[in-house]
Amino acid sequence: MPNDPVLIAEVRAWLSKAGRDLATAEYELRADPPFADDIVFHAQQAAEKSLKAFLSWHRIPFRKTHNLIELGETCCQIDQSLETLLRRAAPLTEYAWKFRYPGHPEEPSADEAAGALATAREVFNARRTRFPPDAWPIGCPARISTTPYTFASSGASTLCDLLSAVGRVAGGVGACRRCQVGQHPASSGTAV
Repeated sequence: MPNDPVLIAEVRAWLSKAGRDLATAEYELRADPPFADDIVFHAQQAAEKSLKAFLSWHRIPFRKTHNLIELGETCCQIDQSLETLLRRAAPLTEYAWKFRYPGHPEEPSADEAAGALATAREVFNARRTRFPPDAWPIGCPARISTTPYTFASSGASTLCDLLSAVGRVAGGVGACRRCQVGQHPASSGTAV
């Protein structure tokens, strides 16, 4: 029996957003120094959106929340095998707000950010056996590599080239937003 196309589109949209959050965090990890506060935020967002995709697939309603504990508990009611992973992901919840605004006395370390990103990748990758391939974002591999995507390995010479490459990896449209609407040519040669 074919899957509901509306449901497939909804799940694919959540996973595409999660993939873009992962790609953004990977890009920010390569900065010198890494943008640790943004990385942990995008890690939390990727995990959250991955869980919301899982709940959507099972037609389980959820409220607007960033709370990975709440979302994880609901996911575990459907699939108990997720419990260990989601317990590890639960601490990412605070990254939805902790470093987003001025006034926090400390920043996350680069190691903390890399760890958060690794956990978010695991949550995202947990989908590969839980959704049919037609629910994966177009062009998205069955698994996002647990090896960080590097600028050097991308073959990109411009920021637009890099965004195009990570967009394809994350299942997005594969171009920066300005290129999508023709506001600047991707061939401008703007070096990263």
